[in-house]
Amino acid sequence: MAHSQPSTPHPYPMTQMIKSTRSHFNTQECSPKFLPTKSMANLLLSDKSTLSPIQIQAKMDRGFFLADGEWTCYRRNYFQVSAVFSLASYPEVYYVQTHRGPQYVQRFLIGLSARVANSDRDIELVQQTPKRDKGPQYKPAPKPVIPGGYLSPGNSQHEAHPQQNIATFERLQFKSATANNGKRRAAQQYFVCVLSLYAETKDQQELIQIASCQSVPLVVRGRSPGHYADTAKTSSSPVTPVMQVNDSYYYYHPVPYYSCEESPSNTKLPYEPYDWQRARYNSTSSSGSSSATSPHQPSQESYFPAPPHPLANVKQE
Repeated sequence: MAHSQPSTPHPYPMTQMIKSTRSHFNTQECSPKFLPTKSMANLLLSDKSTLSPIQIQAKMDRGFFLADGEWTCYRRNYFQVSAVFSLASYPEVYYVQTHRGPQYVQRFLIGLSARVANSDRDIELVQQTPKRDKGPQYKPAPKPVIPGGYLSPGNSQHEAHPQQNIATFERLQFKSATANNGKRRAAQQYFVCVLSLYAETKDQQELIQIASCQSVPLVVRGRSPGHYADTAKTSSSPVTPVMQVNDSYYYYHPVPYYSCEESPSNTKLPYEPYDWQRARYNSTSSSGSSSATSPHQPSQESYFPAPPHPLANVKQE
């Protein structure tokens, strides 16, 4: 079956992205993935001569869904990023190579940022307090982390060694939306989330970036779901999918940035999310009370039907 190419060039080669997101981490969750780790500086073990490879493992939770084959979210909705990192071995002392020579590492930290894909232009992320919209907003600050953590693949609970440390950034929002969302004659803009691993030196007390990894490209919508539904209905030009696949292939092997290892009988594909924040605002404005649907319990869910059993049409004799 021939695959059609998107009308807008994608920030990353399609075949490379599919391979990376399916094989890099074995996870059962269906969410945007992160690409392999890129080393920025040499991390040395206690002998000051042995290099240690670094691997950052991360996952994104909540808020994202597939639209036209691309991971998408709404700017007003919250999402969460969790990250850990691992090394070749775990001595008690680490050094980072600098222009002044090996420097003792006092601690490690993981930071989160965002930027435009294939660009150095930064995109602001905001983090809400537990009070959410009623509380102040902050820029996500780097979080201290201990090497050797592990993200549980089966659920959102982190079941691992008690000495692990997981950097979790909760209640995140993009400050702005991507450009040209849904426009057929303009290039679609993409954002990426970037995780940076820092080594804090003891003598100079400075943060040295030693590794990083970034997410697959993301589309951030700035308007309500109804706007994009109306745009799709009134559009005169057909939408060119990233890859043309039949329902059964999409059910078992979602593409292009989708990895789900659950058994087919238990797998549910992402639904078009209910804009619960806007509904809460409208409900409060009209009736004076909040009765919006919970973001974890959308009013409607639309899943692809499971493919028919191969023996369903075989006549019994």
